[in-house]
Amino acid sequence: MANTPLIRDVLTVNQTVQQFYDTFEGEGPVFLLGRVVEHEPGFKLTLKDRALIIVADTYDGNGGSIDGSGHSKNPAAPVAGGRGADGENAKVRKVGATWVPAGSGRNGGSGGNGTSGSPGTDVTIFCRTGSAIRIDVAATASAPGGDGGNGGGGADGYIGHMDDSGQIVDAYNGTRGGWAGRGGAGGNGANGGTVTILSTAPLPAPQLTFGGTPGSVGGRGGRAGRDGNNSPDLPEGEEPKPARGSDGAHGTDGTNPQPEIVVLAESDYVQRMYALLDSDPVWNFNNFWAPFRINAGEYYFRRFQPADPDDTNGQLAAREFAAALEMQWNNTEASRLLRLLQSGSNALGIPRYQDVVPDFNRYSSAYNSITTLVSSFFNAGIAQIIAAVQLGALQNLLTAQKRVAEDAVATVTADLSYVQAEQEGAEAEVKYLQQQLDEANAEIQKSLESMKSESFSITGFIGTVAEVGAAIVSVVAAIPTAGASLVALVPAVIALSSTVLKDAPFILDAAVAGQKPDLDDIEKASKQVGKKVQEVVAAGQTVVNFVKLIEKISAGSTPANAESVALIKHGAELAHQLLVAKNKVDLNAQKIAATEARLGRTQGILDYIRSTPALDASSVRTAGQQAIAAALLQVDTLLTFAFLAQRSFEIYTLPSGTQPLPLLDAGSVHPDIVAAYQDGLPNTELAMVQAYQNAWNTLLNPLGIQRAYVDYLQRDIQTEVLRREFAVADFPELVEQLSTSRVLPFQVTLDSISQKRKETKIRGVAVAFVGASSTSSVISCELWHGTRYDQVGPASVKAAGYPNGIPVSSLLDAKSKNLQAPVTPLVLAPVHFGDDEPIDAPQQVPYWGRGVCGAWEVRLPEHQPGNETVDLANLQKVQVWIGYQYVPNP
Repeated sequence: MANTPLIRDVLTVNQTVQQFYDTFEGEGPVFLLGRVVEHEPGFKLTLKDRALIIVADTYDGNGGSIDGSGHSKNPAAPVAGGRGADGENAKVRKVGATWVPAGSGRNGGSGGNGTSGSPGTDVTIFCRTGSAIRIDVAATASAPGGDGGNGGGGADGYIGHMDDSGQIVDAYNGTRGGWAGRGGAGGNGANGGTVTILSTAPLPAPQLTFGGTPGSVGGRGGRAGRDGNNSPDLPEGEEPKPARGSDGAHGTDGTNPQPEIVVLAESDYVQRMYALLDSDPVWNFNNFWAPFRINAGEYYFRRFQPADPDDTNGQLAAREFAAALEMQWNNTEASRLLRLLQSGSNALGIPRYQDVVPDFNRYSSAYNSITTLVSSFFNAGIAQIIAAVQLGALQNLLTAQKRVAEDAVATVTADLSYVQAEQEGAEAEVKYLQQQLDEANAEIQKSLESMKSESFSITGFIGTVAEVGAAIVSVVAAIPTAGASLVALVPAVIALSSTVLKDAPFILDAAVAGQKPDLDDIEKASKQVGKKVQEVVAAGQTVVNFVKLIEKISAGSTPANAESVALIKHGAELAHQLLVAKNKVDLNAQKIAATEARLGRTQGILDYIRSTPALDASSVRTAGQQAIAAALLQVDTLLTFAFLAQRSFEIYTLPSGTQPLPLLDAGSVHPDIVAAYQDGLPNTELAMVQAYQNAWNTLLNPLGIQRAYVDYLQRDIQTEVLRREFAVADFPELVEQLSTSRVLPFQVTLDSISQKRKETKIRGVAVAFVGASSTSSVISCELWHGTRYDQVGPASVKAAGYPNGIPVSSLLDAKSKNLQAPVTPLVLAPVHFGDDEPIDAPQQVPYWGRGVCGAWEVRLPEHQPGNETVDLANLQKVQVWIGYQYVPNP
């Protein structure tokens, strides 16, 4: 029978493992494989003849031990051979008045053999780290052989006497004594078991008992019996019997192998581990363990809460995926999940800081529409496991499985089409931002000469605006070569190469001054997903928080340099927006890969169902698992709605600190529980059913988030309209830019809004091109907001230097709204500013609920609807009204 390993994430060495060992039917050693292998407190695993191999990231003896000693096989004490019996003396009989010999002396008995020792059992432990290792593989002692018995003595003969006739009469020959018994063989010594302990770090000194035992001496031969007097001479050629019997053979000595305890380099450890797992003549256990570790990694990934600094699930997930790649270096699923984790996305392929619209009604209705169906199918799988004997009913369930799996394939296929279309939009945004950045960069370069005469100062830097502009130009130039790259785990931060810093040392040095917290944030975020900070920020790179850099540029603005500083700030914001957009393209690519993987799993379940013959007892376990798996594929849809609901609440309410997101493990159970069931271990069915039911009950209902959202709205919320006008006389260059490039950029800064107004959130927008003309007296345009949405946070949250509330910058998607702008001045009455019930407002305004401050652009499309002609020759001014709500701060 082929060998099969026992695999767990955390494998507890207890009576269950002892039973697995004792009943193992394979021919090779017993393999115990786990991320953690730990003994139940004080538990001793007793071995027989079969070798034991443990492979784990961490091994903990936990006060227990591994007993592979000879004593574990044969607890009896060694027994020496018994002494051989002495031979009886020759018997005599009475003839007349004379005793005459009746036979020879008997041979002495052989001594008994001593018992041999019992060998130790080989034990191998591969562990990167370990503790409390106690192993006994010593052989037991042998025993000496018994002495041989003495031979019995022969009887004396009589020489007789001469009768009257001269004949010799009454003469009797004596008889010979018995042969001596040989000594018994000494018991053989036993081989000590081998102990192999390989690790990647020095271990606390293990307690090892090892060594073979020597063979024991054989017994001495007995003494030969005395020949009786008057015994006849030996026949010619016959050797006389020896005076003593032969001594017993000495037992052979057992081998005495020394433990191999070696600390290996990581690469050598992985190579030897792989070879060990591939040592079975039938199976490569790497191919057993790698898929299990991927499942365990995904379980931890789904539980990962990056907002919790003490959360270690991300590290566990990263370790599991990396371990799978050590065993299957080309495993695409492990690579995909590891990239997803370390890019800042969640297990569903959604970026942690995904921009979403808080459309609670949509989330709730979608959630409720599929919850009943998914629940019923999930419960059917549970019932199948419990009532596995009802095979007739299961055939009907198989038909239902097929329908649901087909629906799941259709749903995921539609999801894939959606994310692919989303990727096309993201790529178009990158192209547009690159064009805008090129134009802004060219404008900065053209203005550098005049900027040399404009002074600029911030904390840590005194110079000219030209130096600041040159620094931004160097950053922009480095983007195509990745000399400037976004730190995906902390998207406010970019990493700059040494070349960029060399070209612009002063302003960037001032910008990074005091920014060690940014490095700390990167290090913490990296550590949480099992990544070293050196892998995120390469040698020679410096991190710059671009949000803070833009704030510092703004702080250097004066009436004398305001126009130039605004231009540079616009370039810096576009540079950061481009990097954010590029990162979104990368994240979307991973989201596509995640959806494709989900589609593959869904199709696999459908293929299994289609190919499954009539169910029998041997297939019912797999059928039950497939029923649950099909339901869980739909659970991911529910979890997506839960995540989007929580994320939208986070975006809108600006809670103090980052909020925990919903766990994505609802409906999933720890892989160890499933493995125990699949291994057919006793009493595992109900344990797995209970675990699934408990996990199912953790599904988050978006209505709970909606109630919290409605509660949040129960405050004193006021509305206002921010009015911006760009008259041709006052802003000739901006209006000229609108005519030539069809874009009019402007900024709304925090200091342009009263500090008494907190949480300034967009409700509605309007634009007018006063004095322009078109066929319909309406001009179609877009009002675009950049990726950075600024506002002052809740008045209840204050900090030193911010008595009225802390400024909050949210890095979200750039959004635009199509508008039909009149060519006459805006009048308040007909302008709509989202005064509907707030819960429905997101359907009307793409950037509803986000901070009003940031970069804005009025954009004219290349062609008007119906190819209407737009004439800006008589344009007097461009009006932009932004309706917003706020919370007063007395």
